[in-house]
Amino acid sequence: MQLLRAAGLFGANAVWRTTGLRAAGRTLVNALASPDPNLRTIAGILLVRAGQKAEPFIEEAIHRQLNLPQVLVMAGDIGAKKLEPELRKFAEHPDPKVSGAARDGLRILAAQKSWIENSGISVRHRPRRGGCPHPPHHGRGRPWLREHG
Repeated sequence: MQLLRAAGLFGANAVWRTTGLRAAGRTLVNALASPDPNLRTIAGILLVRAGQKAEPFIEEAIHRQLNLPQVLVMAGDIGAKKLEPELRKFAEHPDPKVSGAARDGLRILAAQKSWIENSGISVRHRPRRGGCPHPPHHGRGRPWLREHG
């Protein structure tokens, strides 16, 4: 039975990522509260792989307080600067797992910001997974990255 639920998550992810259907994305959010840790992990991985597109769903999961230790780290993983105030609020949570996860999410956000600032690379635009959405750039290396000299 769990195998069918896992397959359903992959199917919902495919529908959400290709069509933008919010109900399919919400299926992943709801799976974050599953009693099965494997389903929670799969849902988390799929949401993080979606990057910024998952930010509204991660924000919803935080507001619904679904599996907070995992979700707070996921907010950092996707670089959700908009959720930084929420992470700061949860860093003072009485549950040590929740407060630790919030601090981890904040550290990840800070590390991402530091890497971009110190890398000597300016990011003009970042392509989505699967390649650059702008046809003139195809086959020309990584034109969205430009080194400063």
